This record gives sequence, structure tokens and C-alpha cells, in this order.
Amino acid sequence: MNKQEQYEGVALKIRGREYVIPALSFGQLENLAPELERSTQAAGQTMTKEVIQDTIKIFHAAISRNYPEITIDEVKNMIDMRNMKTIMAAIMGASGFVLGEGAGEQTPVV
Repeated sequence: MNKQEQYEGVALKIRGREYVIPALSFGQLENLAPELERSTQAAGQTMTKEVIQDTIKIFHAAISRNYPEITIDEVKNMIDMRNMKTIMAAIMGASGFVLGEGAGEQTPVV
């Protein structure tokens, strides 16, 4: 990518291309609170259509901060079962969350 990313984040190679995935903004955290809660509760458990849609929405929100041209359809094709956990861990970690003691539990870093 020739442009300088606007927001710092975690560099991930997805489908042969490196992307810098930034933290979610406070506005995004507020807007995505239900999706974040569902995905953190479901982490490591069953993969439902709702969890898949939440993951797509969260990833699109984060990546679009640096790559506003990326569409939801492109995000759907970027995420797969192999990279989903890595992507979500990068977003959650960059947003100030770490894995808690319980399975899939997320706690904010203070």
C-alpha cells in the first residue's frame, strides 16, 4: 500500500497483503457494543450465523478506519476459519481488551 495508514494498529497479512488493523474508535465501540458482547461470549463456542455476521461487522469497522474503500463483501472474503481468531484477537487487543480467565471472556485493560 502506498499511502501511510492513518491509525496505528496490528499488522496482519491477509490473502497475501499486509494490512494495519487499528483499534476501534470509541464511537465504534459504542455502536458495536451488542455485537462485541455477543462475539466475546461466543468465543470458542458454536459458530452461528449471528456470530459470523457480528465478526464481519466488527472487522469491517476496524479495517475501514485505515482502508475506507474496503467493502463488506470484500471483508466477507478476507475472513476465513483459519484467520478469524487472529483477526479478532488483533482488533480486541488493539482496542484495549485481553482474554480473561474464562473461555472467550474479554476484559478491558486498565
